[in-house]
This record gives sequence, C-alpha cells and structure tokens, in this order.
Amino acid sequence: MSDLTSLSIAALRDGFRSGEFTAREIAEQYNAAVAGARSLNAYTVETPEDALAAAEAADKARGGGHLGSLAGIPLGIKDLFATRGVDTTAGSRILKDFRPPYESTVTANLRKVGAETRLGHGRSLRFQARGVAACLLSGRRTTRGWCAG
Repeated sequence: MSDLTSLSIAALRDGFRSGEFTAREIAEQYNAAVAGARSLNAYTVETPEDALAAAEAADKARGGGHLGSLAGIPLGIKDLFATRGVDTTAGSRILKDFRPPYESTVTANLRKVGAETRLGHGRSLRFQARGVAACLLSGRRTTRGWCAG
C-alpha cells in the first residue's frame, strides 16, 4: 500500500469513498506517523484508539449511508479547542488534567461534517499567546509558535 500520509485531503477522501483503501488503513498510517515523530513534541495528547474507533465507524458508514465531507479523514485538533473527554490544556498548567464535558464550537462543527478521526491535540502556546512566550508544559521559550521538546 502507498504512503497514505503523503496524499492530499481530496485524494484521501476520494480513495476512501471509492474503496481503494479504508479509513482504518488511513488512521493506522497517520497514528504511526504521529508516534514516529514524538521527538517533535507536536501533540500534547495522542488519541490513537479514538482515531481507530472513528475510522471503523466511517468504514461501516461508507457501506450504507450518508458520509460527511470529512468522514475518514484524520486530523489533529489544536489544544486550544475543548474536546469532550480529551485532556485540553490550552498550553497552560492551570488546565492540567482538564477533560471538558463539552465540545467547543469548532470541534462540534467538525463532527457535523464527519471529522471524527482525531489523532490528538496539537501543542498550543499558553492560551494562544502571541510573540515570545514560554511553553509552560515543556519549559522552553519560543518565538515560532511551537514548543520544541
């Protein structure tokens, strides 16, 4: 099988819908890519099991029903946006271990269009601060909008 992580969103959508590959195959490759790049410290929390469960649901839905425009497409959610049941810190120690019982408007709207295959929460500066900021969860400073290590 080809490297699905190198395909565009449109190519992933079309290949999934045509049956060329399954949503589970896409999710497995993206989960492996996230795990293989942990040294980049790009995710505050990874949710590979959630991604696989959502991919399996998308595969079942493909067989007999309506598919949202982003069904089967994996994505990472910025840690700034509350996701029900997933640690959401907005880059702040104040929110350490906070698992919101609700969805943000952003994630709720993504779910409405079938974007259920979540890889995890992408790192965020503290409350999305601008300029030079300390990445409190890693203890390093940044001016680039991401926190190394």
